[in-house]
Amino acid sequence: MLDIGTPLPSLPLHDTTGQRVTLDDGTPGHAALVYFMRSKNCQICTRHAKDLDRRAAEYQGKGVQVYIAIPEGLDDAVGWKAKHEITVPVVVATVGSAYDTVGLTRKVFGSIQQSGTILVDSNGTIHYALSATMPTGGYDSQAVTNAVDTFSRGH
Repeated sequence: MLDIGTPLPSLPLHDTTGQRVTLDDGTPGHAALVYFMRSKNCQICTRHAKDLDRRAAEYQGKGVQVYIAIPEGLDDAVGWKAKHEITVPVVVATVGSAYDTVGLTRKVFGSIQQSGTILVDSNGTIHYALSATMPTGGYDSQAVTNAVDTFSRGH
């Protein structure tokens, strides 16, 4: 996973409408929080995504846009978002794997996709990063809230 204080590598992402998503857009005081699900079929990851969706307005009020990333393709993202009534942008990688780019690899003989959460500022600097092989460890609600609060106080 990426280290805090390091720059975010280029992530070619698109949302479910087909629009390109740029996490480091240079807007002062703006940040992006991305939760990388291990699979659209992971119930624990879906629960984490729904928690972030519920908190999105609070985070946006502090200058942080929430995104949910799934490793499957655009059609799967569209269906998953609608099925679970997710209001925040759901994104997918358009070239290669955004998961590999941020250091979320497949573990246990290449069969288990890691999940994780990153908070990046508008200049592309990582402020928070968490990754895990087990889906219960890829998202920590309190740690994310603390990271968002710390970010918003400093910007």
